[in-house]
Amino acid sequence: MKNLLGALAIVVCGAVSGGAAAALDYAPDTGILTDTGAGRMWVLHGIGFASSYGFPGFANDWVATLNQTQLGGHTDWALPTVVAPLDGSAPPAMSGDLGTLFVSLSGELPDRTQWPFGLGAEDYGGRIIFTDSPVPGTANFWGLNFGNGAHVAVYPGNAYAYVGVMAVRPVPEPETWSMLLAGLAVGTMRLTIRRRKSDHLVRL
Repeated sequence: MKNLLGALAIVVCGAVSGGAAAALDYAPDTGILTDTGAGRMWVLHGIGFASSYGFPGFANDWVATLNQTQLGGHTDWALPTVVAPLDGSAPPAMSGDLGTLFVSLSGELPDRTQWPFGLGAEDYGGRIIFTDSPVPGTANFWGLNFGNGAHVAVYPGNAYAYVGVMAVRPVPEPETWSMLLAGLAVGTMRLTIRRRKSDHLVRL
């Protein structure tokens, strides 16, 4: 029992210390980027980056396929979101899920050539990734410019817009894991105490 609690304590401490800094883990085979610091998991490939007059229908279909096939063992993939002002102006720079990804990449990988899936390239379609927030009163959608983290209005039918979509899902932050593991340790300890009391009564 002591060994079990000791192991749990080590895991908890490791999770807490690991939460001090963001950590990016990219799996090229699945296209999944895990950002443990921000508590996000991303799909960076699948539909690629190409113009489409069918947006956002094709994006929704793609996300549905990810969930049906359980990519990465998950069924809760969704389009990234950004809260846009009601007056039609652009959302704050580096805001929303995509903004969080931009900040994480900028902080963890200062050398933009190391950004996965070519997102850091100046002349690559990854500079603009669609969110699911439309620009009020227009046929445009808000996208994130990975060159500077600003949101820009993009028309999906523009052949030069490099329309692209990512999928995102939440993952427990390190602090959450710590709380879960700590709770497990306490629960295990209480169960052991109860068993010992029960055994003692039986002997009496």
